[in-house]
Amino acid sequence: MSSHHIIREDQEPALIVDDIGAVPAAYLGQLLEWSPTVLASDTSLKPLRESGIKVDVWFTGNEAAELPQDHVSVKPMGEASFVETALNDLVERGHKAATIISNDASIRTILPKYADRINPVLLGNGQRIIVVRSGFSKWKPQGETVWLHGAMSNIVTQGLIHNGDNEYLTQYDGLYSIAFTGPYGLVGERL
Repeated sequence: MSSHHIIREDQEPALIVDDIGAVPAAYLGQLLEWSPTVLASDTSLKPLRESGIKVDVWFTGNEAAELPQDHVSVKPMGEASFVETALNDLVERGHKAATIISNDASIRTILPKYADRINPVLLGNGQRIIVVRSGFSKWKPQGETVWLHGAMSNIVTQGLIHNGDNEYLTQYDGLYSIAFTGPYGLVGERL
């Protein structure tokens, strides 16, 4: 990093860790390079600490929980899932983006619910999943796998070859695009 780069607090996407094993350790290391705000649950706190990863916010259902480290902010879990509770907290505090690390495929269903308030990205099950609007396009090399998830209908693609179910392959080096009916869709690509 050159000396003219200034990092502001909360500039990097916050990291919501539901399952530390959902991404390879090297990939997790890359995400941690810029010191994002790290949010943990009761189940992810111990593996994060054992890996030497500093946790900033711990959501727990245990009212008598002791601070695992001095700097950790402890917050109650509430009625929603850990990921929803963490996303709500980040939205309230003005964060603009969040990376969620989890192998729980059901999390895909809640991502569009937050798309107007925060930019959520889900990493897990070998995919990086982003929320997109109709008309989305991206450059990819030929032969890359792209998955379409979510409540999209009347899907029209350019530059993609349908490869079964929700899986597509990029037809050539260059832009591919997706148009569909519905407010949001989800696009997955290989991690």
